[in-house]
Amino acid sequence: MATKGFTEFRGIHNNDLLQLTQEQKKFFVKEKVMDLFPEYFVLCVENFNNVAKDSLDEWIYYLKNSEIPDHFTAFGLLEAREQLKYDRLSDEDKKMYDHYVKQRVYEQSCLDSSYYLGHFNGLIDGEESGYKRGEAAGLAKVVIKSHLSGYDMATISAITGLTIDEVASILEHEPDGETE
Repeated sequence: MATKGFTEFRGIHNNDLLQLTQEQKKFFVKEKVMDLFPEYFVLCVENFNNVAKDSLDEWIYYLKNSEIPDHFTAFGLLEAREQLKYDRLSDEDKKMYDHYVKQRVYEQSCLDSSYYLGHFNGLIDGEESGYKRGEAAGLAKVVIKSHLSGYDMATISAITGLTIDEVASILEHEPDGETE
């Protein structure tokens, strides 16, 4: 057996029913005060015959019997089934399970942190590497252009800060002395 109830407000002195004003009706898009408050259902599970014909019956069955058959599909029963499994564990098993869950969360957090930290460090390393390659390419262009302009290796070395061997190496790799 199920009973349905609602909230109604009555005045103490005149027993008059509280009504919504026109502004409140527009604001709440409701006609009655009771429409603003929850409906209540009182279920007498002792009288339930354990035959589930709809989703409400499935919930009543669960509340009466503390079990959920596999074929029940009412909204929320999947979560209730998982909670029921946990609730049936011994105190020791609950402690072990809670520890396991906390450990998994910790491990996932470590993995996430290492991924993001590694990704961030990779970006920094990549920027530094790219900067160094760009700087080297720029110096190589200066060396080649200086050489094409007739400067000797000692002068080019003084201008770029490179050793004479480094200047020679750059010029060896650019036999035409041409730049991009």
